[in-house]
Amino acid sequence: MDIVFDLVGWLGAGLLLTSYWLLTSKRVNASECRYHLANFAAGSLLLLNNLHYGAYPSGFVNLVWLV
Repeated sequence: MDIVFDLVGWLGAGLLLTSYWLLTSKRVNASECRYHLANFAAGSLLLLNNLHYGAYPSGFVNLVWLV
């Protein structure tokens, strides 16, 4: 089961970095809904990974990122 949460975490990390790259390269605007949805999805995936592994400080950061 750990492999599933590993994949979820890697997907979340990749999505977060991709959305940041799209923003800094001006391919998306910070006010666009798709940018916020990508960040929400990334934060959710990372939070699931953090909770599974008991990484509560990182989980807290991702929870704040979601809000």
